[in-house]
Amino acid sequence: MRKQVLTNTDRFMVSVMERLNANEDLMGPMPGLLRDTCDYFDFGCGFIYRARYDGRFTPHEKYVLYQHNHLPEPLDFIDKSDCAADLAERRVLFYTSGQPADRTEQYFAELFSAKSLVLVPVCDQDRRLAALVGMADRRASSRKVERSFEFIYSVLNALANHVKLQLYQDRASQTRDTMENIINNMGVDVFVNDLDTCEILFANRSIAKPYGGPQSLVGRPCWQVLCDNKTGPCEKCPQQKIAGQGIVEALGRVQSWEFQRPADGNWFQALSSVFRWVDGRPAHIVSTVDITANKRNEELVRRMAEYDMLTGLFNRRRLMADLAEGLDVMRQTGEEGFVLFLDLDGFKAINDNLGHAAGDEVLRQIGQALRSCALSSSSCYRHGGDEFVVLVRGTLSRAQEAVAYLQMVFRRGWQFCGKPLACGCSIGVAHFPADGIDAETLLHCADQAMYASKQRGGGKALFWGDGALNTARPYHLPHSPARQLLNRG
Repeated sequence: MRKQVLTNTDRFMVSVMERLNANEDLMGPMPGLLRDTCDYFDFGCGFIYRARYDGRFTPHEKYVLYQHNHLPEPLDFIDKSDCAADLAERRVLFYTSGQPADRTEQYFAELFSAKSLVLVPVCDQDRRLAALVGMADRRASSRKVERSFEFIYSVLNALANHVKLQLYQDRASQTRDTMENIINNMGVDVFVNDLDTCEILFANRSIAKPYGGPQSLVGRPCWQVLCDNKTGPCEKCPQQKIAGQGIVEALGRVQSWEFQRPADGNWFQALSSVFRWVDGRPAHIVSTVDITANKRNEELVRRMAEYDMLTGLFNRRRLMADLAEGLDVMRQTGEEGFVLFLDLDGFKAINDNLGHAAGDEVLRQIGQALRSCALSSSSCYRHGGDEFVVLVRGTLSRAQEAVAYLQMVFRRGWQFCGKPLACGCSIGVAHFPADGIDAETLLHCADQAMYASKQRGGGKALFWGDGALNTARPYHLPHSPARQLLNRG
């Protein structure tokens, strides 16, 4: 077999390709290749222009043999956009002085002040001009005749292909960096984990900051680093939810939930979805946003709707809801319950003699005392004005303890501006289910019993049915020592 002999052009092309393919840095060999290509084809300068964000083109690499062969910077095609569009559609542009030239060839020859010009356009995926690879010379003669223009194109096209590959890599890197910057600065915690192994594939800066940065999270199971005392996937992991339905059906489905972080008590809204990661594997993305301020606002609105702002106790609206709910439970469990209705004794005299500021201060102190009540299964409410209600679930002895505690609290007295004030209370008690089975009836009975207590001089606790009124069925508890003690007040 006859040995193939390489020509000068063959050897040069082989050298170009070897140098392009031997360097991991795509643009690394370009300065030397531009120089050698210009020397080989006897051009005064070689260049690679790349488009900027504003549409102008600036030299990315260049080689200039002669001082007068300086290259324009930047190239601006704004006034000749049709010429730029025409160039983008061409395989190559050749121009030689003295030869026929169309409008586009004439425009670029003038732009480079060249008498000889070769341009190979590099376009992006949208066929827009993204770079130019070429050579130019301002000398009237030169261009060795044995150099074929097709061979010139072959060499410059090899360089252009590497420039195009570099553009795609740069675009991919810029896109990745841009997306990471967006995700890192959107005020939301984001992480991605492998759907099968729970291994964290990506974590943005905000979620990774408490753990020392993304490098401390990536590669570890999410439940291991983000959850407390977990030995496996948490209940929000979509693995079990998509079992049996397939990954395709699960793609894009969004879950939403709220949770409170134990470390600081902050609240978060979480959204999660299944999607395919860059390598095709099924992955799980979770984003969380801090909603602590919203929760606090909700709590404030709830408190304003359900709490008495002066005393800090629940208001009548919350009383009716809690009492109705409690009665439902007690009907099912067969429990007993008691409604204690309190009305202050001597409160009007405090308001009349010392003013409403003194009255408000007494109400605040009463609210604080009732809130600190240590009795279990008890709830305290301000019914309105100087009336209060205490709900007690349990037996008579439980009600007795509550009444005794309340009477002890009121015997302690109150203070205003360092001076002691006397303000007691009369208490009426209604029993569920004997005195009533609904909230309104029980409150009415307790209120009437309290009114009867006041008629007897106040300061005592009286059960409904102990002769207070005869407008409803009287009810008598067994006359146990506890009951007698309770009625004596």
